[in-house]
Amino acid sequence: MSRGGARTIRTQRQRGGAVEAQALAVATKNGFASLAEYDDASMNILMIMSGIDPQTKKLTEPPEQIRKEIATLKVDKSVPQAEKREGLAQLEAALKNARPVQFKENIALVLKYFDKLAPLMQEQDSDLRPAD
Repeated sequence: MSRGGARTIRTQRQRGGAVEAQALAVATKNGFASLAEYDDASMNILMIMSGIDPQTKKLTEPPEQIRKEIATLKVDKSVPQAEKREGLAQLEAALKNARPVQFKENIALVLKYFDKLAPLMQEQDSDLRPAD
């Protein structure tokens, strides 16, 4: 490896460390003990948001969501059989790992702010997707 390459890697690590330190500062300022705790809460909120029906504001737990997707895919005549088999295999694997919402107290909180959170989640989702 050239000296320039080693310097680039070292610079990237320093930047990564600085970003992580900033993230930890924000997390602790907002009451989280660590970035891992913040990540757990973020994932839990995301899981809750994805399980809420926007019209009824009712939550469907992740395992039940996957079971419904399996049932829908099984009866969908528009999906080619090979695609259906692959999709069902993926859903069955996801179902094995699916767990109910971990922090139940977040459900009421997310429901309370659902109308404010939904546009933010859509914006974040579109920022993560590559442009066509």
